[in-house]
Amino acid sequence: MTPSEQLILLDEHGKENTTFDFCEFLNKISQNNQTPVFLIGGHNGHHPDIKKCAHHVMSLSKMTLPHLLARVFLVEQLYRCQQIFLNHPYHRQ
Repeated sequence: MTPSEQLILLDEHGKENTTFDFCEFLNKISQNNQTPVFLIGGHNGHHPDIKKCAHHVMSLSKMTLPHLLARVFLVEQLYRCQQIFLNHPYHRQ
């Protein structure tokens, strides 16, 4: 990890956010000239050493998701945030 990267662990026990909260979170990281680095936990979760290095722990859902589905869910939320930042009507309020 470089000083300009923010390690974000995705874990079912992490903080849940709305889409707009997630977008605000990403916007703050961006304003600090930092890059978010997402890490999806394995079937046993994250190793304790990795948890110590994390800047944030967030949950995509309290439900257990297969890795491929978690990746798709994350990409969808990143796309949705991009559209919100561009004031595109993709996300309906």
